[in-house]
Amino acid sequence: MLLFYVIGAGVVFIGMKLVGICEKIAVGSMLAVIGILFVATLRSDISPLPSGWHGWNNVLAMYGMVSFAVRGHVHAAGRQRGLRAILSASAAASRSVLQ
Repeated sequence: MLLFYVIGAGVVFIGMKLVGICEKIAVGSMLAVIGILFVATLRSDISPLPSGWHGWNNVLAMYGMVSFAVRGHVHAAGRQRGLRAILSASAAASRSVLQ
């Protein structure tokens, strides 16, 4: 039985090491692609970077993206607190039924 657990732990350990290596490769690849796109954008004469005021549509688009990102973060924490409250209430209810 102990041999089974040792082999299982070894497989999990090696698997997690491989996942870490693959994540580093993936992040490096993404950074390389973003870097290439950034340099290509700066060097491009066809489409220069915009500057100045371009209207309320751009402001509203940025507001929408920022509020979506913040809302997702806030709601995830709220759902976790809500789930804890639901679980503790159901545990209290089940304890009162069992007594």
